[in-house]
Amino acid sequence: MTLDPARLDQIIGDDKEAGEKVKKILLNVKDRYKTVLVGDEEVKIRPTIPKSLRHDLEQIQKHDYSTLDDVESAMYNLISQMCVESPFNDKKTWEIIDDETGIAMEVLTDIYNTALSSEAEIKRFR
Repeated sequence: MTLDPARLDQIIGDDKEAGEKVKKILLNVKDRYKTVLVGDEEVKIRPTIPKSLRHDLEQIQKHDYSTLDDVESAMYNLISQMCVESPFNDKKTWEIIDDETGIAMEVLTDIYNTALSSEAEIKRFR
């Protein structure tokens, strides 16, 4: 997540205090994470599904995948985008893990269940 200062200035205007509050929220959210257990390893993931990934998911739903390789490539990409730290934020890592263990679909399910539970908690709080 990168903050575009010009976009923030356009929205906030000259209100420096409001701008600082928005920056603080962005930094606090960026530093949050949840974990999923993959084998014995805790993997840090984003606590919610980011906007860019929601758009990717929409494109995936519209796409007509003709091969299992295409489906798997999209799956590895989704998993890696939800992961916070290296090497797990690289889709090639998940390809290797899946080649050796076959657990990528299970990991993707765990990641989305964890992230969606966060979003449900947020909605209940509102």
